[in-house]
Amino acid sequence: IHMLVQENNFDEMPAFVALGARLGADHIYFSHLVNWGTFSEEECARRSIHRPSHPRHGELRAMLRHPSLQDPRVDLGNLSEVARTPV
Repeated sequence: IHMLVQENNFDEMPAFVALGARLGADHIYFSHLVNWGTFSEEECARRSIHRPSHPRHGELRAMLRHPSLQDPRVDLGNLSEVARTPV
């Protein structure tokens, strides 16, 4: 299963892992928002919590350390870079 992580749902990542476990998913994939022309630049910036300039970016970084995200089925996809970046 796959979750697109953005400002309005990043706090649901542990619950998504739990959902994947309940469904028997063998792969729980997360990725950050990429603007394919869907949003204006302003709207995309507001949603893109993975960007260091986002006011809640630190909250996402803390979430990426949540114990449930250490499950071997979890793949942080393009959020892996955010998780690895030194504080």
